[in-house]
Amino acid sequence: MALVIFLTFTVVMTLPTASPQGNWGWLPRIHHAKVLGAWAWGANRADAIIVAVTRDGRVYFRADEISSAQLSGKIRECLSSGSERRVYLRVDARVRYDFVKPVLDAVRSAGVTDVSIFSRE
Repeated sequence: MALVIFLTFTVVMTLPTASPQGNWGWLPRIHHAKVLGAWAWGANRADAIIVAVTRDGRVYFRADEISSAQLSGKIRECLSSGSERRVYLRVDARVRYDFVKPVLDAVRSAGVTDVSIFSRE
């Protein structure tokens, strides 16, 4: 009986679902939410380094719009004040990689190697 319930649950969880469309566009689906949720717990900290890239290529550091060139300095400033050495990156699923690459380069040049990519629904 337990095997039947487990198999039913497994099949239902793997069926494709429609992605909700909101401010962030068509967001990527997350299949292992518990694992990703554990990584994203630090994003709830007051000093979390959260960077967002919108579909049209605008870059936001926390709530302020900035350029990719300014991002490295902002991240270094946060790290010197004791922030976690991880950047939480919110990226619209429809954004071109040309807009994301400078952001990742800025994060890397700031000395951060841990990047968690997640979406907000």
